[in-house]
Amino acid sequence: MSQQVQSFAGKVALVAGASRGIGAVTARAFAEAGAAVALAARDQAPLESVAASIRAAGGTAIAGMRGFTGLSAYVAGKAGIIGLTRVAALDYADQGIRINVVAPGPILTHHLERAGEEAQRLGCPRR
Repeated sequence: MSQQVQSFAGKVALVAGASRGIGAVTARAFAEAGAAVALAARDQAPLESVAASIRAAGGTAIAGMRGFTGLSAYVAGKAGIIGLTRVAALDYADQGIRINVVAPGPILTHHLERAGEEAQRLGCPRR
């Protein structure tokens, strides 16, 4: 059975954390579905690589953010994105603009790997 993909032609998707992992895959999926994708992340080089791959596949991709180190910035950023999404969804609902956030639980990505074994033990399901 084939899966039907919703068209996002004429839409813009903002993907935070788009330089690696789930964010990069999400950005590419939106682009493949026809959306123009605005990419944001803390690490410029991988972010530019994701944008280039989207453009090479014929998609449109506003990459660029400054890089920071440390897990605290990542956690604070996640909380900020969730709050921003809630407010933006309310602000733009009457214009027919739908705004959502995807925030999966802990997944062993480069961030969690850098945080060390203790963070991985507390944050990730058993591998």
